[in-house]
Amino acid sequence: MFVLWLLACGDKENSTDTGTDTGAETEEEFDTGSETEEEDIVGTPVTFDLSDAEGMKIGLLRVQFTDDGIDFDDNKVVTSDLGAITSHTIGIEDPAEEELSVLIPENDTLLGMWAPYLFQDSNGDDIFNEGELIGGIGRTWLVYSTGDISEFNVVEGWSALEMTFTEEPPIQKDLGNVPLDANILENESITIGGSYDTALGDRRIAIAAISTFESGDIETMYDGVATDPWSITLSGVPAENHFLQEDGFQGAMGAAFVYEDVNNSGAFESIDAMSQSAAYTICFDPLNGMAPKPISILYNPTPTNLTDAMSASIYGFGSGWNVMVQTDSDMPYFPKPDEHSNMIIGENCIME
Repeated sequence: MFVLWLLACGDKENSTDTGTDTGAETEEEFDTGSETEEEDIVGTPVTFDLSDAEGMKIGLLRVQFTDDGIDFDDNKVVTSDLGAITSHTIGIEDPAEEELSVLIPENDTLLGMWAPYLFQDSNGDDIFNEGELIGGIGRTWLVYSTGDISEFNVVEGWSALEMTFTEEPPIQKDLGNVPLDANILENESITIGGSYDTALGDRRIAIAAISTFESGDIETMYDGVATDPWSITLSGVPAENHFLQEDGFQGAMGAAFVYEDVNNSGAFESIDAMSQSAAYTICFDPLNGMAPKPISILYNPTPTNLTDAMSASIYGFGSGWNVMVQTDSDMPYFPKPDEHSNMIIGENCIME
């Protein structure tokens, strides 16, 4: 979690209130502005740079610091259905003091943060309701402050800050060009590939559903012969029993095995997983000096609540099929589509 949250919350537990309060109990400070007529805009103009947002609406989600931790609170829908436009401008008025929080205990400066997001208003009520599809959530947030906080690149008044979700401070951006992409739309399929070190001998590639490991009857999402070069495609929705039954995670995960078919069955089985042969896997080769790291496959349903959507924004994955790379930090890396062919299988690529 990025440093602003750490400073604000200390050792407190996070709250995940995702209520859909439209702000009826306070002044409506967010006014929908015209896309072209500047005279219709009330307050500070903010222009969103849109991508693949046709048919969606823009909402603003207040990220509020409380005594109990962090609340996602006070959702406001600020546009009608978006057409095939590339930008949309709204006006934002200064928030009331009760909508702001103290960021640093020893500093009296008050601050409020709003994360923009895209969603499909399926029932047309101009309110985000849990269960409606969220198409994207921005990493550049709208921030209002009553004073400068230089260590976080916060200035007095309204600003746009790109959240790094690391210990690095947010990056100042232009209020006239706030990126808001449909960045968590479903990837219906994924293709990965790369090289295979044939010195490993005849092996097969399996993507095994982690949820089936404890049953003793391991099931696979993919199973085929390893060749040099190699390429595999995963598509569709995984089988129901491939989804992990864990609180806070609704997806399916697959572990990559490059295995010897011990009993020549032509399929990955428990006996292959227990074999004494080296546990080779698939690694991502970033080509930037970092050592290759093992991958996993993640299938994540399109989020229908703001907590899941925020996680997708923080970690950088979309819905549907994704490749997840282990790193030396707490943050996994999700390769972009043009990096999906940068995979290797070799003697130094073993399971960690």
